[in-house]
Amino acid sequence: AADVDLAALASTASEGRSGADIELVCRKASLAAIRDFLAAASGCPATLDGFVIRNEHFRTAMCEVGTERCEKPGKEVAP
Repeated sequence: AADVDLAALASTASEGRSGADIELVCRKASLAAIRDFLAAASGCPATLDGFVIRNEHFRTAMCEVGTERCEKPGKEVAP
C-alpha cells in the first residue's frame, strides 16, 4: 500500500531483531490484512481485488511481537 514505508519499517523492525522476528512481523501483518479483507467481503470473495497490507497491519504486528513501543487502551506502554 502507498502508506507503507518499507525503508522505515526495515530500520525499525530490524534493529536488534533476528530474521525470524522480522518474518513473524510480516506474517502477522499479512494475517491481519487477510482477516480485514475477509471481514469486509463478508465471506469468501471471488477475487483478491482490494486486498492490501497497510501500514496499520505492520504497526499492529510490531506491537504484538514487541518490536515497537505501543500504547494499548488500558495497558502501559511497553519499554
